[in-house]
Amino acid sequence: GSYILQFADDFTYTDPVS
Repeated sequence: GSYILQFADDFTYTDPVS
């Protein structure tokens, strides 16, 4: 769950939708 890299939730921004 992320804005930019939805395949890398480890180091990306948190996506409220995901």
